[in-house]
Amino acid sequence: MLMLLTVLSSCKKDETANTIAPNSMTVKSSSTYTVVVEQNVKYGEGLSHQTFNSTSYSFIDLKLDVYKPANNSKKKPAILLIHGGGFSGGDKSDINIVNLANYFASRGWVAFSINYRLQGNKGTVPAEWIQYAQKSVPLADQSQFLAMYPAHRDAKAALINKCII
Repeated sequence: MLMLLTVLSSCKKDETANTIAPNSMTVKSSSTYTVVVEQNVKYGEGLSHQTFNSTSYSFIDLKLDVYKPANNSKKKPAILLIHGGGFSGGDKSDINIVNLANYFASRGWVAFSINYRLQGNKGTVPAEWIQYAQKSVPLADQSQFLAMYPAHRDAKAALINKCII
């Protein structure tokens, strides 16, 4: 399953030019721009524990790819692309994500495709989440349930650190 989070600046559609164009932003309905890709941009660090919340951990770099239209517009809408994989697999370089990022960037958007901590990374999770999982989530699904928390935090970090700034 593919999850999308869209960040838009307020804009008004210019019907005659088939674009959305407030100030200097130009978004086209068809592929117009050459796409410039910057890969493996570090947007943060995450903890990877031996077991959830253990004192034994290491730092892992959180990385994203940026797809930008080759134009001089200062203001561009942005879209954050988050791969699927049930929190146990997947990658920002999945061909479907790459195609989607190129689709948007070629039309004037900036697309960010992120990686986040997966189930095997065992990120930091609040004690309340662990208690809830132990009481209410089937044992076979607990690890996946707990992996959602650090993955969600990673997506928020990408949004705040790269898309907004």
